[in-house]
Amino acid sequence: MSRPIVVTVSGRYGGPDRDGCSIVVPVDRLLSPFSLAIGVKVDGSAIYQVEHTYDDVYSPDFRPGSAQWHRCPTDALNRSSRSAFGGYFAPPTALRVRVIAGNGLVTMTVIHGGIALEPVSRQPPRSVPSDPSPAPSEPPKKGLWQRLAGLVKRHT
Repeated sequence: MSRPIVVTVSGRYGGPDRDGCSIVVPVDRLLSPFSLAIGVKVDGSAIYQVEHTYDDVYSPDFRPGSAQWHRCPTDALNRSSRSAFGGYFAPPTALRVRVIAGNGLVTMTVIHGGIALEPVSRQPPRSVPSDPSPAPSEPPKKGLWQRLAGLVKRHT
């Protein structure tokens, strides 16, 4: 997820469920080192807060209205009426922005940082040969110093 994700809520009764909450933004927890930048812009009059959850947002039973949401640890993004920014250094499973009061337009931009890692369960198994010696048809490989010594002998 290298491109910014932008979600918008218009007023206390905006959002897809008309509860003042934006759509849920899943977080890529497999980034290392994990970092998440959040910027919120307020147009008009609105009080908002950024929230996160640790619930499994990919579960078929997940419902945003019944998930356990927590306030963002960055004070500037809690019960604020001004544009602000903050971030996460430990991964939740998802984010959203919730308009608590007012009818202004609140826009949240989320940017992931880090290098994507493949989960352990998806990595192909490493095959270990039972006999590490070379096959009989292959001549034994010379080490670097042996090859260099052979080149020096040829040219002297």
